[in-house]
Amino acid sequence: MTLHIEKIRKLQAYNESEQRKIEHMKEELRKRKAVNDNARRSKRTNHRSKGEASSIRVKLIGKLDKKSFHAFAETFYNSNNKEVAVKANELYSLWETNLRDLNWNPYVLIQKGETWEEAFNEEDEKLKGLKVDCGDEVYQAVVTALKELMEHNPGGMYPEPELWNDTQGEIASVELSIY
Repeated sequence: MTLHIEKIRKLQAYNESEQRKIEHMKEELRKRKAVNDNARRSKRTNHRSKGEASSIRVKLIGKLDKKSFHAFAETFYNSNNKEVAVKANELYSLWETNLRDLNWNPYVLIQKGETWEEAFNEEDEKLKGLKVDCGDEVYQAVVTALKELMEHNPGGMYPEPELWNDTQGEIASVELSIY
């Protein structure tokens, strides 16, 4: 019987020892989790304090800014809102079509050393006419879309969705957009 009691005491001591180890491991996990949570919170706060987290959005790179066309139509056509909207949409649609037209090439090849680079042609007749007819705001909207298309999707010439950082005016990193 004493042998049996001795075995029970050893098992009990072993169980208590294992229970302490488990409690110690649980405490370590709680501490690590707290450190990780604090680091995550700090990182989010840091990004938000810079104003970056709230300025991340999905932008269609190479898409025309419709507001520029509407602003032009409001100043050029002194009529009711419906006609202004119709004229703005017509002009916008025309330039969306021009941007997608693979036969229109508003770019030139420039030799830089031994390499050739494609650059935006500011002497293009369509663009010159646009600037004269519609002003700088609409012209800049078209030029910006052309430059974005050339840089981000030269083969397809259609807008591509990207995470965009409005604060920095560039494509946002995935890490920044998560926080």
